[in-house]
Amino acid sequence: MKYSSIERLHQMWERRHPYNFVCVADVRMEVAAAELRRATTETLAEFGLSDQDDSEDALEVIEVDDLEQHAIQELNARISKPVRLAVQRSQECAKDGVSRIAVAFRHLFFDGMNSMVFLRRVLRRASGDVLRPLELGPYLRGRDWLIANGFWRVPALFGRLAVDWFKMRRVYARGDGRESPEADATFVEVPTDLLGRLRREGDRFGATINDVLIARTARAFVAIEACGPGRHSNIAVSMAVSLRNGIEPLNPGVCAASSAVFLRPGADILRDVQKQTLAMKRSRSYFRGLIGVGIGVRFWRDPGTGCRPSSAYVPSLGMTNVRVPLGPGDELILRLRAVAAAGPVLPMLLVAVTHSDRMELSLSWRRTLFFNDEIDILIRSLCE
Repeated sequence: MKYSSIERLHQMWERRHPYNFVCVADVRMEVAAAELRRATTETLAEFGLSDQDDSEDALEVIEVDDLEQHAIQELNARISKPVRLAVQRSQECAKDGVSRIAVAFRHLFFDGMNSMVFLRRVLRRASGDVLRPLELGPYLRGRDWLIANGFWRVPALFGRLAVDWFKMRRVYARGDGRESPEADATFVEVPTDLLGRLRREGDRFGATINDVLIARTARAFVAIEACGPGRHSNIAVSMAVSLRNGIEPLNPGVCAASSAVFLRPGADILRDVQKQTLAMKRSRSYFRGLIGVGIGVRFWRDPGTGCRPSSAYVPSLGMTNVRVPLGPGDELILRLRAVAAAGPVLPMLLVAVTHSDRMELSLSWRRTLFFNDEIDILIRSLCE
């Protein structure tokens, strides 16, 4: 099998450090480990990710006392299979028929949307539902996306890449790839009305919720830059975008692209974000961020570690918003959160999960690159 440069980077990174993300769900059912194991094994087979000689007993379901802390620990844990499951051992809400579970995914096999479809189907099977087979959707690699959207876009795409490369030389970024890859993270306790306030703030300017989140995070980075060890002062936020275009996202692999939003201190940051994301949508140039990273990987990667030197394509941080569409199985989910490792390129990652009428946020970062007071500034900026 021929791998892309991004996939090779992920594989090299996994030899140095895990590249995981974890979903944490409060569900309206009593979860038995045996049923959860059976449902997960069947769903892995549906994804084409189970070995033929695997039995249900080979998939471990552990019990933990603190599910949030376990989820953060899983970011630094080696997972030999595509997923690993945990159930909270003791909980006050158990008497009400509510359980709490965590599923850790290896990012080589799953992205955010895949994981949500996977989790819903596991819960439905564990609750006793008999599901109709769900066909796998297409796996859109970068070259597939370019073919589908027309090669006539390529000259403009590479022109934007040249501009991006120049701008990346001037952005605020921490680390050069030689720092410890250990990740730390936190689940942000957001106000229940945050989603509504973000929507109203965006509506005043015709901006999206993503635009507002990027702007708030960038303002916080500008605030901490004066005392931080980053270089320069401009901000580059790598924004992840799904390539599925409405296709049911059950498929092996990761179908996402990204593009960097460049911001200058002192400017009207939200309007700058809106202008750039609107241009991306009109030109459908989302994939240029991954191509930029791929070029940096090919030319600037350290062959021994898979890490980039300080001259590579280095965003200041990344943001992804997983909008979980309503569908069968939602009636089982009370609350849904996710946290992800920053991965081989990003020093920090903001993950937003929008489900029903609620948004959940988490932050993860390279442990040696950020201080507690800086994380507090970021959280206050996101939740204000």
